[in-house]
Amino acid sequence: MFNFTTRILPVFIYTVFILSGCGASAEEDTVKNQAPDVILKSNSAQVNLSDSITLSWSSNNAENCIASGDWSGSRSSSGSQIIGSLQSDSIFYLKCSGSGGEASDSVSVTIAAPENITISLNASSSNVLPNGSTTLNWSSNNANKCVASGNWSGNKATTGSETINGLTANSSFVLNCTGAGGTASDSVNVTVSSATVPAVTLSASQLNLLQNE
Repeated sequence: MFNFTTRILPVFIYTVFILSGCGASAEEDTVKNQAPDVILKSNSAQVNLSDSITLSWSSNNAENCIASGDWSGSRSSSGSQIIGSLQSDSIFYLKCSGSGGEASDSVSVTIAAPENITISLNASSSNVLPNGSTTLNWSSNNANKCVASGNWSGNKATTGSETINGLTANSSFVLNCTGAGGTASDSVNVTVSSATVPAVTLSASQLNLLQNE
């Protein structure tokens, strides 16, 4: 009986060891073959023309990721990227793959309609004497460039003032401003009045002359 017991015990231990090894291998294969997932986001869904956005993404069970649409190239399994100067509505795709298959996500970004341009131009004096002066004041909204024409010229700031000296004739000042929303203009007229010669009335009293004779 003693010899029989010492021979069967090693066989029992060996069998348990093999079963434990098989169980761990099956569990590892299950984890390795899990389907990947990916999430792609933008920090803004709508921006103004030429603005930038930041894309961020993350994935699980993925070995490589590929960007397409309005961006391209290989990407890490997680990260972020700034996309600058958007000129039109855009859509960004990201597909990630691993041993368990593929997964993809996308995000769209639209360009907001540009706001209309407004402009206001006025003169401190609309009626001056010859060689007189006036100060032009102007302001605009949503404009990125302004150009003067008429009796003044050149590029102007979108908001500002300028004194016009030595006016000798009626003058018209025009300001055109442009931006993403189109073009707007305003104008102001300044009249130069003729110099008025003061009237002098001279009279003599006949009565006083007779008294002095």
